[in-house]
Amino acid sequence: MFLANLKLTASQQLLLRASDEAVAFIAAKGPRGTAAAARAKKPEEVEKEAQAHVVSKGGDPGNHMLVLGCHSIQFGKYQGQTFRWLLENDVGYTTQLVASHQREREQSASDSPLMANKDALARYSCAHPAFVEQVRYHRVHEEARARATQPGCEGEALVGFGDYKEATLKDLYASKEKKHQTFLKWLRRKTPQPGTSMDAARKYILGRDKERSAEVAATPPPPSSSSSSTPTTTTTLPPRKSIAPMFSALLGRRPMAPGELQAKVRKLMTTPARPAVPAVSTSARDQRPSVPPPPPPTTEVTDEELVQMATDLETADA
Repeated sequence: MFLANLKLTASQQLLLRASDEAVAFIAAKGPRGTAAAARAKKPEEVEKEAQAHVVSKGGDPGNHMLVLGCHSIQFGKYQGQTFRWLLENDVGYTTQLVASHQREREQSASDSPLMANKDALARYSCAHPAFVEQVRYHRVHEEARARATQPGCEGEALVGFGDYKEATLKDLYASKEKKHQTFLKWLRRKTPQPGTSMDAARKYILGRDKERSAEVAATPPPPSSSSSSTPTTTTTLPPRKSIAPMFSALLGRRPMAPGELQAKVRKLMTTPARPAVPAVSTSARDQRPSVPPPPPPTTEVTDEELVQMATDLETADA
């Protein structure tokens, strides 16, 4: 099999951390920088060495991808290892290499031995669909992280892990979907390892929680129902005119029968309605029939009250 055996996590994601074998290889080389890096070999030299390696293992030197996997790395901390070994032992590092080389190739047309070796690594690595997807995500993640470094744009960073790793932090926080809210509650309770994507996401979420609490505390309470109710209007009736002088004038004339006295009193106490003054229109818009105002309230007493009043007055006069 010419393709690398990529290692996966329990959730069927690419395992990005370095293997124990890779860690041991770095340790055997000693501290970085103590030995000068070897000169990058020409592509023809690398190709011949790879073919010889395939033949030594009983493989077909005519299989291009099999030979390409046996090309040796001409740079970096794993210099001297094959492309296939690199993919099987440190996918995370290889992802960064290929993504960086893709950006470099967008700006450069160099044909140096070093660039040729990186081109060959990219061709072999990108024969693995899962790796291609990882490189795509890595570039999107890096671009989002660059945007998030701008003031006030922290939420532009991607979640970076789990089912919502490609969602931005601000979109996830603002979402009203139940599954997203459940994820946020779970994340608030976690204690992630410092410096990880989960740690950065949790810090952002808790920071937004504090901002929201401060906004709620600073919001003035809504007006009470009593202050917003419509004020009521009252109708003030004109003061009742005193009728005592009129009764005195009636009783001072001549004796009257109860019925005659009651009729006189009723007439005195009935307030005549004043005629309404017609309104004068000042514009064409007002040329419509006016509705006469309701008659002013009258002051009326019952028959029993009239009889009693007449009787009391006659008794007093006698």
